[in-house]
This record gives sequence, C-alpha cells and structure tokens, in this order.
Amino acid sequence: EATGSLKESFSDISLNSLSKTTDHLIKIASEKLSSERELSVKEIASQKQALENKIETLNSELLKLTNLVNTLENKRSSQIGELKQALDTSHNQTMQLYSVTNNLNQTLSSKQHRGQWGERMADDILNSCGLKEGINYLRQSKSASGNRPDFTFLFPNNMKLNMDVKFPFENYRRYIDADDIDKGQYKQAFIKDVKNHIKAVSGREYINIEEKTLDCVLLFIPNESIYSFIFQVDNTIIDEASTKNVLICSPSSLISILSVMRQAADNFVIEKNAKLLLQALSVFRKEWGKYSDSLDKIGGFIDKLSNEYRELMVTRTKKLDKSINELELLNENNEIYLEEK
Repeated sequence: EATGSLKESFSDISLNSLSKTTDHLIKIASEKLSSERELSVKEIASQKQALENKIETLNSELLKLTNLVNTLENKRSSQIGELKQALDTSHNQTMQLYSVTNNLNQTLSSKQHRGQWGERMADDILNSCGLKEGINYLRQSKSASGNRPDFTFLFPNNMKLNMDVKFPFENYRRYIDADDIDKGQYKQAFIKDVKNHIKAVSGREYINIEEKTLDCVLLFIPNESIYSFIFQVDNTIIDEASTKNVLICSPSSLISILSVMRQAADNFVIEKNAKLLLQALSVFRKEWGKYSDSLDKIGGFIDKLSNEYRELMVTRTKKLDKSINELELLNENNEIYLEEK
C-alpha cells in the first residue's frame, strides 16, 4: 500500500512538473518570438529610412547637375545669338566705313598723320567688335626683341597676334593727283613701296615662337579703295605676303578676322568648361558605381534578413505549434488533467 501510494504521488508530481515546464517553455518561446519580431521590424524600418534618405540626396544632386547642364546650354545659345547680332552690327558699321573711306580722294601727306589715321581706324574697328584694351589687346607693347607692334591681340594659353597699321601712302596720293602721263610711274612706285613694306614688317620679329605669337602678322590698310587698288594692279602681292606670313587686311576683312578670332576664344572657354563638366560627370559615374555596389550589398542583406525573418515566423512557429499540439495530445491520451491554480 505504501509503495502504491508512493507511485501515485510520484506520478502526480511528475505530471505537475511537466505541465509547469511546458507552460514556462511556451511563455519563453512566445516572448522570444515577439521580441525578435519587434527587433526585425525596427531594423528593417531603420534601413528603409536610411535608404530613402540616400536616394533623396542622390535625386537632389542629379537635379543640380541637370540645372547646370541646362544653364551652360542656354548660355551657349545666348552667346551664339549675341555673335550673330555682333556680326550684323559689324556688317552695318563696315558698310558705313566703306562709304566714308570710299569718298577719300587723297591720303594724308604727313607720315605721322598717316600713322595716327591708321590707328584711329583700327580703334574704331576694335570698338565695334567689342574688344577692350588691356583685356583683348595691347597698344604699342614692347616685345622681348625690342620691337613695338601697333597692336597686340591676346588669346587663350598666352598666345598673341601682332598687327602693324602704318602704311606708305605717299606715292598713291601722287598717283591720284598726277596726270595720265605720270600715273603709271607713281603706280609702279606705290606697288614697290607696298612690297618693301611687307618685307620690312616680316623682318621685325613680330612672329616669335618664344613669345608665343601666332604664325602670322596682320598688315592693316585703313582704306578699302587702296586695298582693292593694290590687288587690281598686282595680284601677286597677296601670294608674296603669304610666303612671308603677312596677312594683308582692309577694314571690312579685319572686322571678319577679329570676329572669328573672338568666337574662337569664346569657344575655347566653352570647351574648357565642357571638359570640366565631363570630368565632373566621370567622377560622378565612378561614385555612382560605388553607390550601386553598396546598394546591392544592402539589398542582399535585407533579402537575407527577410528570409531569416520568414523562416522564424513560419517554419519555427509551425514546429513549436506542432510540439505544443503533441504535448496536448499526450495529455489527452493519458487523461491527465492539470489542476488550475
């Protein structure tokens, strides 16, 4: 009887302990699952917010870059429009200069006055082209060789172009005033003066590689009629001047040359800015690649975390539920009823 009573007591105690242990395990599992679920949700939300902030920052930078490109394009279009307007203005002023100089029947007799007249004509043309002294050109700037060109035009990369505006007009004036008998004599003398002047200009070291000058020098003739007369009388002069790298120009052709030169300088600046923009885009592309790689890694981590979370929520939960069901089924089969407290 004592042994039977002991067995019954031991069975009751075992079942009671098993019930308490089972309840405790279920409670711990539920609390653990709830804690893990809250932690996962908070971590995913934090990573999502950080990712959204980075995407927003990237969109902002892309918008700034787009605005910069549009600004450069609008500026370029505006400059092209200004150039066309300047060319139209230059053409109108050229026609006015041609009308004025065409009415000039004789040149000034004084060599000094002729030089001043040439400089004044050049000044008017430079002003009409919008060139500024000290910025786009220099006047009577002494070179390293000791020569003083009448005008020195400044270009990017410290390049220079010299121009001489003094020209021998004396024999041309005599040709205009002479009788038909003497005109031939003065005409040949004037052409000889022109060739000698071309030779003199080419020997003044206006073209100097050490001083970064362009491979030519401008010879300005401040009168369209005289310019046309020279080439009508002797069309070999232009070839002779070209062999000596001397570019003969009239008021109208000087305007065209200066306009092209200024546009070339502006294009150089635009091209330089474009290169800087391309460099910035290259850096951006490189950083974007790094950002994409990091973003892919983060995405992989998120996918892995999501898989772990799904496994925890589905697989583990089902197995725990199955264990609980087995325990309950075992309790029912043995007809053991736990005492409620």
